[in-house]
Amino acid sequence: MFKDKVAIVLVVLTVAICVFTAPRFCYSGDPYWMRLQAWSWLHGRGDVPYDESISKERGQYCFYNERDGKYYSKYGVMNSVFFMAPVVIYNMVGGYGCSEDSDRLFVAVSNGFNLLWAISLALILYKTALLFTEDNYLAALWAWLNLFSGFGWNYLRAQTGEIFQWTLASVLFYLLFRFIREREDKRIVAGIWLSLFLLILTKSVYVLFLPICIVLCFVLNRTELKKINFWYPLIVICFIFLSLNYWRFGSPFNNGYSQWNHEANLFGGNIFEGIYGFLFSSDRSIFIHYPILLISLVAWKKFYREYKDESLLTLGVFLLFLLVNSKFISWAGHWCYGPRFLLFILAQMSLPSLCLFDYIRSHWNKISVKLSVVPLILILGSSFYLQIQVNSLNFFTYYQVESCLRSVGATRALEEYHRLPFGVINVQLNNFKEKGTPPHWLNTAYEEAPGTAWGLSQTPHKFIEKNYFWF
Repeated sequence: MFKDKVAIVLVVLTVAICVFTAPRFCYSGDPYWMRLQAWSWLHGRGDVPYDESISKERGQYCFYNERDGKYYSKYGVMNSVFFMAPVVIYNMVGGYGCSEDSDRLFVAVSNGFNLLWAISLALILYKTALLFTEDNYLAALWAWLNLFSGFGWNYLRAQTGEIFQWTLASVLFYLLFRFIREREDKRIVAGIWLSLFLLILTKSVYVLFLPICIVLCFVLNRTELKKINFWYPLIVICFIFLSLNYWRFGSPFNNGYSQWNHEANLFGGNIFEGIYGFLFSSDRSIFIHYPILLISLVAWKKFYREYKDESLLTLGVFLLFLLVNSKFISWAGHWCYGPRFLLFILAQMSLPSLCLFDYIRSHWNKISVKLSVVPLILILGSSFYLQIQVNSLNFFTYYQVESCLRSVGATRALEEYHRLPFGVINVQLNNFKEKGTPPHWLNTAYEEAPGTAWGLSQTPHKFIEKNYFWF
């Protein structure tokens, strides 16, 4: 890999973009409680501080274990394990604690930590692409587009657990693709079990990969299932996973998400609403927020003909997680950007675009092919521009302004607001602050709530803060 000049260029570009656009704010909410759990472990206690836990709704961030009377972070333990590194470094260089606010030193340490994950993700995506194309440049281009042309860029910057899931899932898929082609390599099998183990301990929903791996092994190599050493890793993973659930949540089959009132009925969502939202809604559509996926649709037939097993695996995993996540009561993921619950697989779903890129490269002399590149550039370029706009403001600006509109009962304004993607809203907010031109939805809010017009005109300004570390 270090002799691969294209890979080096990809890493340099990734580092340059991530450093230049590093955020100045800390991603609040979930990751703080992951870090607090890590901080507690470093100080010899297994739970999180009681006074911290009761400051929020029970079950929102921490689970109250009635068996031992303690609070535990409800998130997968590997999140806290991974976050131990920036917490330790922060405290070694002069900080204290695990910082819930945007302490500049802590943000700098966290940004550096995220950069290491971004580099790892870039390389594994590059290696994955090379399984489907012999052109290193196309592989690097594909990896770069997955990182920066869609909403995934936000999670390269956000100091939260999505980057762990995205990277570990990408490693798992790379190894599964390798297993399809090199079925007897025991190192690949060991890597699959290890990456799956880490992924499950990062978020419990990934236990859905267990039956997928078993079915894949059965289809490709039935004799492997008869070997006793195949079942050892599966038994160990299940034992550790269930034991951790019992320790933290009082039951092996409790995943920690059953205590908060808003999520008590975890699978109480409308599956059709979730599916529609993931496919077509303005704020969660995978095609709007990950446009290389849209481009890939035209090449799926060719990709399936050439890589049938890999196609079936990827589509099977995608459909399974689409259906399960769509049934969640909180399928949209609360305050977040884009369809984050499906981020882990969207790069693999966009692999057919490599067939399209290969075709364009090999038929470049045709005028029709050259013309076909224009819409591709427009789609990806406009999305890249919108990602820059999303990154330009605080992670939660969209929701803070939304709350202002809701607080004054501006229902029509909210409807207009919700029809627009995050990036477009941020463009409008930036123009509002710099040029004084209010967005149409804000004018609608003035009409609906004239008595609060002045307050509405000032409120967005409070949240329009640039989210760049260096400027």
